[in-house]
Amino acid sequence: QAIDTIERSYALIAEENPTEALTLLDNASKQFEQRYELPVEDVTTTYVPAENVYIDKYLVKVNEMNKNAPELADYFTDLLYLKAYTLVEMGELKPAIDVLNKVIAYDPSRANSYSELGHIYQSIGDWTRAEMSFEMALTASQYSEPAKKITHKTRAIRGLGFVAIELGKLDIAEAYYYQSLELDPNDEQAKIELKYIENLRQK
Repeated sequence: QAIDTIERSYALIAEENPTEALTLLDNASKQFEQRYELPVEDVTTTYVPAENVYIDKYLVKVNEMNKNAPELADYFTDLLYLKAYTLVEMGELKPAIDVLNKVIAYDPSRANSYSELGHIYQSIGDWTRAEMSFEMALTASQYSEPAKKITHKTRAIRGLGFVAIELGKLDIAEAYYYQSLELDPNDEQAKIELKYIENLRQK
């Protein structure tokens, strides 16, 4: 059922119907919360993905879910991540941050969660938190599955480059984008940003 909800929600978002997608995701995540008596307190700390360690009280719930069905906890965090993404699409940034912090509490190894946080902080001009989030995304990317590792790394590195540009640190930004191109020579966004840096220097 969780997989069906995720697939249907992606389809609704593609159809520019995020409100209905959010309703689906809310209902599905609440079913998990009720069934497993999940922690409902506010999660205000962004957890560092040190050695891929779960937070103790969340680990208990993760193990409980996975005892009932393999990778069930992954589906739950996928639901929450997509819920956060949907909130971002709707311009609801503060609720999205809260949901992403909960995703990270259940699984500190998800690099895309930190990058999504970085993207939100970037969009509101909170460069300190944006930089911290992208740094943690880069750290967490070492735990990404092989097929996604480069994508997660380059997204984090480009995020750090963007922050550096906004802070006027063009040399540092340039180094980040070249680092991204070393990992993925076809990274078109990195190429665009390098041209942008070049134009800034010519002004």
